[in-house]
Amino acid sequence: EGLLGPGAIAPTKTELDVGGALDLIGYQINISTMRVGVSTRNLRKAFYAAYQIGEGRSITLVQMQRVAAHCARYRTVCPFMAPFGRALFSACTAHSNPHTIFPLNEEQMAAVWMMRVLLILTEIDGIQFTRSIESFTTLRRWADWIIEYDACLTGIAIIWFKVLWDEINNVRREVAMGCWAGSLASFHLTNESGLMNTLEFTAGTIGIRGLAQRVSEPIAVMVRGDNTSAMTWAVTESYKSVYATRAAVVHAAQRVLSGIEVLGSEHLPHNKGEWFEDRNWRIDKPSRGTPWEEVLVWDKLDPYGSRLGEEMVPWEIEGVKEVLDLCNPGRGGVVDNE
Repeated sequence: EGLLGPGAIAPTKTELDVGGALDLIGYQINISTMRVGVSTRNLRKAFYAAYQIGEGRSITLVQMQRVAAHCARYRTVCPFMAPFGRALFSACTAHSNPHTIFPLNEEQMAAVWMMRVLLILTEIDGIQFTRSIESFTTLRRWADWIIEYDACLTGIAIIWFKVLWDEINNVRREVAMGCWAGSLASFHLTNESGLMNTLEFTAGTIGIRGLAQRVSEPIAVMVRGDNTSAMTWAVTESYKSVYATRAAVVHAAQRVLSGIEVLGSEHLPHNKGEWFEDRNWRIDKPSRGTPWEEVLVWDKLDPYGSRLGEEMVPWEIEGVKEVLDLCNPGRGGVVDNE
């Protein structure tokens, strides 16, 4: 009413002394904890929809559409739900008749169980399994860092650029601060069919992990590379490939725990001609085994200008072997307790 004038808000929509939490349009804004989650009423509706699935042996299309819709809506405030939306919607798109009775496969049933678990956790642990109010403000500012990455069948490479403000020239500039390259030999890959998007996304997931170990507060980042699908997954938190489910779970967990938000993406195009025409070469070469020392030499020869300098040093990433093992799309079974 202070903004719009007396009487602008209906009395029925005004609440006093709510203890710091307010339910509206299906969400709960808790000022005392500075978190946003699912309102109590909608939480019960969503859990009931997931509970109705039972063991997944005889399901109707309408039942699955309800669960998938709840996942699509509430992943905004519980990002851990995002990796399971693809499996839930796959059960819906396979049928057109709303009254058809069908069973769920193992992956789809695992997604339903994760919805049940996560809905309960948003209620009993309103800090870890909801979203901070600050994270929404992060999405409305300039990126603090840029994560540039690439992947091939044998390896991945990452460069982290810190975005600084040049007060003399009144422009923003990027400074390469860290680099990392690692092998994907443990994935035992033999062809690129359906996997390259997942490998690129895994590289971005490792990039998030490496940066999370060097920042102590919520930050905004941009991702940059040659694979638009993988970068779109990171920006929208919507994962389209069955191979990416494991990496998506790790990705979501790291972003929640670190407070890192992905603002957007920038495509590095492949151009025919001289080596420097391929704008992705700085991360393509080390992903295929070129040492960083050679990359720095080539960087100085780039006629478009150098982008790397003495500030860039190799970064160590704690737990990277274990994370790559979790992300491995060839690992047997559905997403498990790990």
